[in-house]
Amino acid sequence: MNEDEKILLLSYACNWLFIALCTLISKAKTERSIIHLLIQIIYSSIFLFQLYFNSEKGSTLAWFFFLTLTIWAHTFTLIGRFIFLKFQNRKT
Repeated sequence: MNEDEKILLLSYACNWLFIALCTLISKAKTERSIIHLLIQIIYSSIFLFQLYFNSEKGSTLAWFFFLTLTIWAHTFTLIGRFIFLKFQNRKT
């Protein structure tokens, strides 16, 4: 396993952790987790296809960067949602 795969694995693990945490706190448990997982499957399949099959002349780094950027943008969105749900549950 090279460094790129370790970075992707860490990124996916953090994303799945916050999907699980948001699912545990949320009232609409299955709908939200299915939506987030479907979104992740869609963008991951697009970027991974481009990364492994359409990477020529240095575009591998670009596709890897876009995939990692998208995963972390999704993760930060989930972190914001987790914080929002935590404070919302505290008030009620």
